[in-house]
Amino acid sequence: DEDWVDGYLAENKRRLGEAYRRVTEVLDSYGIEYIPADSWFFFLVDVRPLMEEISWEGEYRLWRHLLDELNVNLTPGAACHNGEPGFMRLVFTSVPTDTAVEGVHRLGRYARSLASA
Repeated sequence: DEDWVDGYLAENKRRLGEAYRRVTEVLDSYGIEYIPADSWFFFLVDVRPLMEEISWEGEYRLWRHLLDELNVNLTPGAACHNGEPGFMRLVFTSVPTDTAVEGVHRLGRYARSLASA
């Protein structure tokens, strides 16, 4: 059923685009830098401003803090074999969009708390 498949693909693309737009708008509102997605499922967030030190150990400590204290689970760059520490993967398609947006708000509020400290 080619018509159904075409409709499904169009709707899937629309929903993915909407999720990406909503998540990146929140990141932008907090001034959090990221590398735009060239696939539709994830992108890299620059968390270096949130790290105590720019090292793989510093990245790990930040990841544990985000996970344990904020209940935000980004994928550490080390797990993705990134070339340098401080860029974590944000998979915005693995949870409902409202959940991803809430996680990004938590990240943004944490970033603001560090900036005002």
